[in-house]
Amino acid sequence: MKTVIARWVGTLCILGLVLGLTLSTGSISTGRGQEADAKQSGKQCLDARGNSLVARAEAAEGGGSDSAKAAPSFDPSGKKLSEADAKAAAAAATTAAAKACLELYNGPAVDFKINITYNPNSYPFVITGGTISGTICGSPNWVVTGGSMGPTLTVTGKRTGGGSCADTITVVGHYQNPPSYAGTYGFDGASTSFPHTTTFCCGACPP
Repeated sequence: MKTVIARWVGTLCILGLVLGLTLSTGSISTGRGQEADAKQSGKQCLDARGNSLVARAEAAEGGGSDSAKAAPSFDPSGKKLSEADAKAAAAAATTAAAKACLELYNGPAVDFKINITYNPNSYPFVITGGTISGTICGSPNWVVTGGSMGPTLTVTGKRTGGGSCADTITVVGHYQNPPSYAGTYGFDGASTSFPHTTTFCCGACPP
């Protein structure tokens, strides 16, 4: 009788162990399934202290973006600019103006003083305006209408007054040292009628 009871007890213990393992496995599977469901349902990911990792990442990204937007703008001298001033400065940089003097010579009787305005932020320098005076016929009623200055020179101008003088002038040349240009010029559409040497100097031409 004792032997039979002992066998029954042993069988019950084995069944208990099997049942326990089955329940544990089910709990694990259920837990994993709930985790997957939570991810699919859009629940937040939390760190060990219960903080939302997604919210923290989004806050960090937003802060970085705000910092970039809030970064101050400066002018070339280091002065802080407002957004409107920064836009105006960017536009002004493309239309900056500097002055130079070109003195065109062709023998002792020809001395044209060409005061030019050019954009120093371009290269070759874009000539944007100016005046022509000196011994040119119709002086000082001449204005510079355009051109460029770099390895080569081009200057165009037109007369603004009356009289029996040419209406336009075109000057072309190539750079040489000391700072000057050698080339030709002409009137009313021509550019190769006469030779010239044109010296270059910063600032306005002398009177």
